[in-house]
Amino acid sequence: MTTLYSSVIKLQACYGGQLMRDPGQWANAVFYGLLHQVDPTLAEALHQWNGRKPFTVSSLGGLPRGDGPLIDVHPGCECWLRVTTLGQAIFQPFIQRFLQGGFRTQLQIGPLAFAVTEVLTTPGSHFWAGYKEASQLLALAEPNDRLTLEFVSPTGFNLGSTPGGMYYELFPHPRLVFGNLAAKWDAFISPGLGVAYVEDTAAEARVSDYRLQTQTLKWRGRVQKGFIGRCTYDLRNLAADEQCLLAALADFAFYAGVGGKTTQGMGQSRRL
Repeated sequence: MTTLYSSVIKLQACYGGQLMRDPGQWANAVFYGLLHQVDPTLAEALHQWNGRKPFTVSSLGGLPRGDGPLIDVHPGCECWLRVTTLGQAIFQPFIQRFLQGGFRTQLQIGPLAFAVTEVLTTPGSHFWAGYKEASQLLALAEPNDRLTLEFVSPTGFNLGSTPGGMYYELFPHPRLVFGNLAAKWDAFISPGLGVAYVEDTAAEARVSDYRLQTQTLKWRGRVQKGFIGRCTYDLRNLAADEQCLLAALADFAFYAGVGGKTTQGMGQSRRL
């Protein structure tokens, strides 16, 4: 059985300064640094691994809001970083880093240092924390005429390269959303789900409501767009077992993320 984990690292700024509004790449480096301290072989293997990866890392949550590209962080400012892992192979060395070293540690995120005050994984300890057996998602799924997904951080689907660069789809078409989740399930949970089958099933769903907006990320001079917001899918054209399948994948999004660059802060999603 594969256990899915979502851990929230609570942080406190050691001193004041400015931080990029979307420091997802810095957060990604922090995760690899933590893993490297316990299992450098695994950290290097994951870093060199091309394609989908069995973990996600969020940007910093809880920071002050503003309109500019930089955020003013004051000393003692509290925020959090979220890491999800699909299975124990990564979760165990990740959490072991804190069990061995305690929480008297600092994480360097870009130009600023943050003290770790707590790490939460127990369900109910934080609205982004929890764990669950992947098999339970399928076993406990119930048919429903509609479901809603919330895309909390910018989300996009890489549809390949064009003469002008990589093309990202900026709308959560059901075939793209559930096909992407099915591909992650087949890669890291069980290969029997069938991406093509899920895509064909999801193609029968309809977008019945959405509140979305595009958001632009700037990473080291590069620009990446994504969408955030909520999207509701009408599943009345689907049979009960097909509704259950999409419901299970929607719940899987909490741990797997949706779309591309989920190890760099994008695609943080959950079913409402």
